[in-house]
Amino acid sequence: MEDLQLAVHRTIVVVDVEGFGDLSRTNAHQVAIRAGLYRAIREAFGRVGISWDECGHEDRGDGVFVLVPAEVPKGLLAGSLPSALVTALRAHNVAHPGPERIRLRMALHAGEVRYDEHGVTAASVTLAFRLLEAAALKAALAGSPGVLAVIVSSWFFEEVVRHSSAAPVYRPIEVAVKETTTTGWICLPDQMDLAGRAMPERVPGGVPGMEPAVALRTLPRDTAAFTGRTRELDQMLAAISRTAAAGGVFGIHAVDGMAGIGKTTFAVHAAHQLSARFPDGQVFLRLHAHTAGQRPVDPADALATLLLTVGVAPQQIPPGLEARSASWRGHLAGKKVLLVLDDAAGSDQVRPLLPGTAGCLVLVTSRRRLTALEEATPISLGTLPPAEAADLFVLLAARPGLQPGHHAVAEITRLCGYLPLAIRLMAAGIRHHPAWTIIDLADELASARDRLAAMQAEDVSVAAAFDLSYQDLTTGQQRLFRRLGLHPGAEIDAYAAAALDGTDLPVARRRLGELHDQNLIGEPTRGRYRLHDLLREHARALATADDAAANQAAIGRLLDYYLHTAMTASQFIVWRTAIAAPPSPGHRPAWAPELRTGEEAVTWLRTERPNLHACVDYAASHARLTHAAAIPVAISDFMHAQGHWSEALSLGRAALAAARAAGDRQGQAWALNQLGIAQELTGDYPAAAASQTEALRLFRDIGNQRGQAWALNELGLVQWVTGDYPAAAASQTEALRLFRDIGTSAAKPGPWTT
Repeated sequence: MEDLQLAVHRTIVVVDVEGFGDLSRTNAHQVAIRAGLYRAIREAFGRVGISWDECGHEDRGDGVFVLVPAEVPKGLLAGSLPSALVTALRAHNVAHPGPERIRLRMALHAGEVRYDEHGVTAASVTLAFRLLEAAALKAALAGSPGVLAVIVSSWFFEEVVRHSSAAPVYRPIEVAVKETTTTGWICLPDQMDLAGRAMPERVPGGVPGMEPAVALRTLPRDTAAFTGRTRELDQMLAAISRTAAAGGVFGIHAVDGMAGIGKTTFAVHAAHQLSARFPDGQVFLRLHAHTAGQRPVDPADALATLLLTVGVAPQQIPPGLEARSASWRGHLAGKKVLLVLDDAAGSDQVRPLLPGTAGCLVLVTSRRRLTALEEATPISLGTLPPAEAADLFVLLAARPGLQPGHHAVAEITRLCGYLPLAIRLMAAGIRHHPAWTIIDLADELASARDRLAAMQAEDVSVAAAFDLSYQDLTTGQQRLFRRLGLHPGAEIDAYAAAALDGTDLPVARRRLGELHDQNLIGEPTRGRYRLHDLLREHARALATADDAAANQAAIGRLLDYYLHTAMTASQFIVWRTAIAAPPSPGHRPAWAPELRTGEEAVTWLRTERPNLHACVDYAASHARLTHAAAIPVAISDFMHAQGHWSEALSLGRAALAAARAAGDRQGQAWALNQLGIAQELTGDYPAAAASQTEALRLFRDIGNQRGQAWALNELGLVQWVTGDYPAAAASQTEALRLFRDIGTSAAKPGPWTT
């Protein structure tokens, strides 16, 4: 499988065909099964982006033993691979008679393996084979109508599966095989969606084992406090029912209205009401037309996200808007899917994302009226009627004996402009302050009017509601709230808040919790906080009254935190290239997460990727050129390895422009090197060759041998791909000589190496 060597880390995959030696199967049947098995495994590996040729593999007669390189993300093997294997096995089974159909057991583990003259030997390999023979795994497959049963080791579950959305479908079992007694975790991938998420609901099917494997469910949770909007909801449901009864296309409904009016809440509530009509899935996608610090999502990037969500490997996503749109429509053909597109910038952003099949429904929310989307049925949300606004306030305030007809309730909701967001904030204030009376609140709100003139309902400023909550905060809480408005991205955690506010981590964590308790920030996921866009505007407006130098220092600390932590995380990302970043500007943060493993590093980078991109955009537009140049280089290996190639191109160009503006020749060289890799991955080989050639020239000018070696290495790859083999050989030979001269291999250097 591999040359004789010392112990190396590998992910271990073992598969075995159920009943391969059954007496009903002839030699011809077994030959067909083995051919189908290898075809299915190769296809599944290729579909999730794992090179079969780079894996070690041994034939086991009725199964296959595979060693996957350490640099392949283990999450692919636990999440995407089982679903891809299910798809490939079903395709084989449909085309073959009963005795030639395949059902598999698969075991996953990881650890150190050694090689001797006889092959592979390691306790980790032995454990994988013992797991495969577990009685509970065999029983699970025997009792399943599906085609695959998976078992993972306890280590693999704790380090990989438990941190993924697939974890809920796994259950622990005792394994007692020969001398081995341990715990394994098993699942039936036919109950998982194509992205590896738990999906306990089965889609009805006709042939046992051949029913559709998944039904996507990505809607946010519905709110228990939803009230009102009866007319709009009934109008939409009636229109959909009429269309369905007539056998037509379900169509598109565009929900528009001003910020804070409750468009997303309405669309999500409606989607939950309609979910049973769309058994093939309900998909929710934010388009970020009005997310602070983020540009609206490009339709091509949105399509890439949708295709990645349904399990398409990065290499299989076609370039160009039209090709991606066609691929997306192909995936939805013949299905009943509900698609919610939230916060759209306009019709041009939405149109390429629309399904092309009858049976799908699209709900779009936007601050704009999407008049150019001619096929859409408009649903315009205005402010709540006074009666519904009073009902909402009373429901959320939870004050015993309070009635919607109370005159102070009418005054409060009027001063809130009948806007749901403002009403929710004021109700939360009265709920958490039992000493306040409703009349006191109404009087205070009336005296605090017109603070955010740009957001008005009649003659009352929505900011009055925000100011009342703000004035209830301590001095430290108020400062953090104002500085949250300075954050370029959409979400923040306690570490970033500590950097932004210049405080200790425990203080930042406590103050974020206090702001959350006051309903001034949301917590969409545990430990991550988000300002509503109107509250962000309010916080930013308040921050303008602060000392400008203090605000700039706060932003500088935040950018330093993201850059230093990204560089730390990047050292765990082992890809084909090596980032030798220039010394980081600024100061190391006082508080940063301890990233001790590759999985922790990848998780942090995945979570913070939108913030990192937003920081680059901010730094580039506010003359913080060193950050704008360094952050893209720090995260480039991660972006390339994870398939975010279009975004890597954008970041690479931003880094290059910033380095040129700063006169940083080494920064330019590394930016060109990483930009060239992104260009190669996206198939723009002439541009890739030009970038690597320019990087090589700069590295030579400044005497950076390591940089020269890597630029030559990447240039040689481009030349090889384009068929210029003599040039490729010359570039790779020169790269090898340079690596030998500086006493290193093609291993990833440390973050400060230049």
